[in-house]
Amino acid sequence: MKKGRNLLWISLAANVVFILATVFVLTRKGGADILKNDGVLGAEVYTNYYLQKKDIFESTASTNVDKIFIGDSITDHGEFQEFFPNEVVLNRGISKDTSKGVLNRINEILARNPKEVYLLIGANDIRTKVDKATYIQNVENILKSFGHTDTEVYVQSILPVNNSIYGNKIKNETVMEFNVALKETAEKHNVHFIDLFPHFLDEHGQLKKEYTLDGLHLLGEGYKVWVNQVNQNSSIVQ
Repeated sequence: MKKGRNLLWISLAANVVFILATVFVLTRKGGADILKNDGVLGAEVYTNYYLQKKDIFESTASTNVDKIFIGDSITDHGEFQEFFPNEVVLNRGISKDTSKGVLNRINEILARNPKEVYLLIGANDIRTKVDKATYIQNVENILKSFGHTDTEVYVQSILPVNNSIYGNKIKNETVMEFNVALKETAEKHNVHFIDLFPHFLDEHGQLKKEYTLDGLHLLGEGYKVWVNQVNQNSSIVQ
């Protein structure tokens, strides 16, 4: 019996050492962000990058701006101010963000009293397997936030990916399903819908290779295509 208890204590001690070693390795390789990324601990836990960007956004004082672009890394990487040099333009993209993350920080955007906002969100919802109903509910709540403002809201379709480069973490069939629901939601709330999706497709129904390196994010020519669609729909006369 005593020998059995000793073996039990040795086993418990070994497990504790293993857990502590795992936490140490994760910390050395990226800190708590590894535990927080991609909804591993739930959608309520945000990466340090998200929290940093949100805090920086909230520390600024710009109001009465012309355009605000809202979204994830695809927006985050865009140099929109340079495309609209005669307007006050803010980039409110955060890498890896989701519809819930945008909703969580929408008050900062409302405080800017923008003339126009351009929402492009959803790739990470699909990638992290957020169901379509939850995604649409988040988008609806975002749109309702602008219900008593004079802001012109533009909902933009989720962009296609190139699966031969990026893999199948995001399938274009799912993107199209989300986009159908997104358009219906925009119409329901009487806001603009810009269908970017078809303008980025090649003959195989994939994101054109000349617009991307990794199959998901855009190169300069891709942003030009996007901005061209914005210019065609904007209520602000250039």
